[in-house]
Amino acid sequence: MTNTTRVLKNERLQEPISLDDRRLRKTRSTPPAPDPLRSHEPLTRYLGRSQSLARPSRAVRPWRERAEQLIQQFAARGAVFTADDLRDQGLDEPDQPNQWGALFKVMQEEKVITMVGFTSSRRDGRHSSVIRQWTGAGHDGR
Repeated sequence: MTNTTRVLKNERLQEPISLDDRRLRKTRSTPPAPDPLRSHEPLTRYLGRSQSLARPSRAVRPWRERAEQLIQQFAARGAVFTADDLRDQGLDEPDQPNQWGALFKVMQEEKVITMVGFTSSRRDGRHSSVIRQWTGAGHDGR
């Protein structure tokens, strides 16, 4: 006999039940009530992350301030630009590569820039990978 066909006796009802029936009864029980302190945990994590993106650490500030200044210049002109264009203007690489994404995300959330498309990167190390094109939020990208 296999485990799923073995018959057991229910002590309370004195009737035979299979292991499959026991598994079904366990799955039918109501799930425990959510902990009110943990119910907003993902939202809190998201809010904490977006706040940390908006306020960079002291080590990141010089790079971040220069990058924001360049983005605002491109946005004011209404030019379509990419991260490669910021590098062409003399912006160094950040300590962590993911700071590029955080920078553009915050600038988009602050309605400084708008994504208008995609293009291939001009950097040698990127092997023509796809990057986003941006323009000032008040411009249509043409």
